[in-house]
Amino acid sequence: MVSIDLAYSALVEGKSQRTPGAHDAPLFELRRCPTARELQDPAADTEWSYFQDRFRRSLANRLSLSPKLARGIAAALGEMVDNVVQHAGLGDTPKALVAYEVNTQSFSMSVADTGRGILSSLRENPTNRTVTSDSAALTAAVLLGASRRTDAPGSGFLELRQALADLQGLFCFRTGSARLQLDGRGSGERVETISNSPELVGFQMSVTATPGFTHSPPL
Repeated sequence: MVSIDLAYSALVEGKSQRTPGAHDAPLFELRRCPTARELQDPAADTEWSYFQDRFRRSLANRLSLSPKLARGIAAALGEMVDNVVQHAGLGDTPKALVAYEVNTQSFSMSVADTGRGILSSLRENPTNRTVTSDSAALTAAVLLGASRRTDAPGSGFLELRQALADLQGLFCFRTGSARLQLDGRGSGERVETISNSPELVGFQMSVTATPGFTHSPPL
């Protein structure tokens, strides 16, 4: 319930949880997604920069990841957030949340928005006119690199998958009435599963990973 209360305050009231010290390495942190201006100019919101750096510190200190890997994962979270601002159709100040959790065995990170969803976004590009369902939109965007942009293919999801490919990760993407899961735990392969989801607005994606785990962790 504490997490739900924090999410409500951040999303509806624009409030964030009490900010940890700038150089802490917390177990859990949640806040609203930054605005487009805050993403483009770190000086416009130093708290967003501190948020990313605390995530990096948590990965290095709590999970004992190498500095390079910790920086890469923190940067991947930034790419997930940028995806919301660029494609959710919510303007420069999107109603969206970003959170992470790090313990001594695993980490999770998630971004959720209340925007138009992937299907509506992709349909801005005439080349995606054959994409007519939420499940097809997820497959096209996450696995095939489809984008609403006409000048360049989408690469954000592909880069995210590549960056986290060897970390025993479980990727979940949800939009509209569809859910896509990429499971790389234990097998060394990414097992793709598309399924139905309760109809919800927006788009949500999450990653849970257990670096160094050689067998499939318990569900």
